[in-house]
Amino acid sequence: MSSRLVLSASVVVLALVASSASATSSDHCNEFLSCASCVASTFCGWCSTDVVYQNGAPGFQCAGFNQNSSNPFVCNGIYSTNTCVRGYSCNETTYQCELAPPGAGMPQSECESNCSTIGKTFICNNATHQCEIAPAGQGTSFQDCAESCVASHAPSSSSPHSSSPASSSPASSSPSSNSPSSPQPTAAPTYNCNSTSLQCQMAPPGQGAGLSVCQAMCKQSNNTPSSLLGFWRTFPIDSITQVDEYDLWFHMNNTVTIYTPTYTSSCSVSTVGNDVWLENCQSPEPALLKCLYETSLAMPETFHAMLACNIKGAAPPTDFNSALGNPDVSVAFMSKCVPDGFCKFAPPNSTSARKVRREAKPQAIEVVADTSAPSSTDPCSQYASNCSYCLSHALCGWCSANVVYNNGQVGSQCAGFGSDPNQKNSFTCTGTYSTEMCLPGWICEPVNQTCEPTIPGSGVPEEDCVASCKAKPGPPSMLIGKWRGLIIQQGYPVGVLEVNINVTSISASFQGEPLFTGSMKHLGGDVFVTYTDGPNSGATIAGMYTNDQNEVIEYIEIAFGGDNTNAPANYKNGMVPPNSEFVLAKCSSSNCHF
Repeated sequence: MSSRLVLSASVVVLALVASSASATSSDHCNEFLSCASCVASTFCGWCSTDVVYQNGAPGFQCAGFNQNSSNPFVCNGIYSTNTCVRGYSCNETTYQCELAPPGAGMPQSECESNCSTIGKTFICNNATHQCEIAPAGQGTSFQDCAESCVASHAPSSSSPHSSSPASSSPASSSPSSNSPSSPQPTAAPTYNCNSTSLQCQMAPPGQGAGLSVCQAMCKQSNNTPSSLLGFWRTFPIDSITQVDEYDLWFHMNNTVTIYTPTYTSSCSVSTVGNDVWLENCQSPEPALLKCLYETSLAMPETFHAMLACNIKGAAPPTDFNSALGNPDVSVAFMSKCVPDGFCKFAPPNSTSARKVRREAKPQAIEVVADTSAPSSTDPCSQYASNCSYCLSHALCGWCSANVVYNNGQVGSQCAGFGSDPNQKNSFTCTGTYSTEMCLPGWICEPVNQTCEPTIPGSGVPEEDCVASCKAKPGPPSMLIGKWRGLIIQQGYPVGVLEVNINVTSISASFQGEPLFTGSMKHLGGDVFVTYTDGPNSGATIAGMYTNDQNEVIEYIEIAFGGDNTNAPANYKNGMVPPNSEFVLAKCSSSNCHF
């Protein structure tokens, strides 16, 4: 989800035209109480927080459109008609943003802006030995409180007591007033294809497809999945493959060309259920590679995918976590350019040309032709010229950031549904999604840390902007760790970048050679690196990033401006030198080790 764009989303306070006690919602989506059942339903989407209706009716998380009319609402969280997106929540013990459960939480930059100890005072709760927000006029800074609010090493004969204990209220055991009386719909059974027996088997909850769909695809066919077509730059995340860049070009004639540091090979491609087989591969590749693959939503300039191949020709792994623990399986993270972007990936003309690209200075690269993705069928996208025009059309809503569709395509800010209930434009809005009004707002200018007005439909209330527009020392908590990835701006060098970020600093190397070290600070979705060594020592670069994750890794796309300049205005600008852009991944599962 994009941190820079999400910065324009925040909690808004609406003037209710009727009291919530008397108003009721006519939104048919309210009957769906789980995210999975909601996003599977016609004209419905799931908000990671309760929506706010125009008429003041109690909000639900499942909200959408009636087929003949709209029940206007605003979602101040993450709105999705496709998946149960994980937002972020503030850990009020550490004041770090952490991933929330699927379908819950707030956009990342909103969490980062509000999950702060700045402007607050704290007092120690001696019963729990945790620092809690103090009443007005009391308390100390969080750092001072944290240093003194520790359990005594010597046991006390009396019960600890706080001089100003934080008040608490037990959770109510009564049913929520928002809960409808109708029973929750029961989800239909789903199935996965067993690629060894070519039989459909019951899938775990939230996975698989209907039986007829599974049976239609559970057979070997000589075709390349459309989502894999194009030129992919890849790097390994397993522990058995040499750390280097390996590129794959999936062609429309059902073949794939494999580019390694020392040779080029090719294979034929077929699909079996949800797996892809690479067959009749030229030496020195194994003759048969059975692979599990998974594609994900697009980031601003790149699509991403995972590929786990059994190098012994045996059955492919059933999931990526077990694949990383299997010495016979090679696991790669893959990136390719989105269409119509400034990202331009291309294969080398030869192995020797690839070697030259490792050492060459940046140069223009021609874009590969078959990386295009299907165009959006969302009828609302034609009304994206401005917020008011968008909301004047039935079944359309306005997102304060560009939406991302299920096929990975980045859309416009106007998104919704077609009139045909059998056609669903699955999308995710990581900003504020509104079918009601074009909300005015302000945005933080991060370098000078000042708030500036923005266009209707974007931004946050001025007071929220002023309160959050203050840089914090160190990186955002989610950036801490060891990362591996690719340099992707135009004229990129071929090879693997390795980055280590701790609570105060950053260091980077490329193909094992040190690049730089620096100190870090952050503000909302922006990060700042000040070089502490090398010829640019003392210079500061400003950047923005967007992040996502799957079952085994977290990954980011991050773009920096030139020395002592603002962050790029957008990710397209980040692709053009002297700006720079990177795709990085770090481990999040027990079997993944960088």
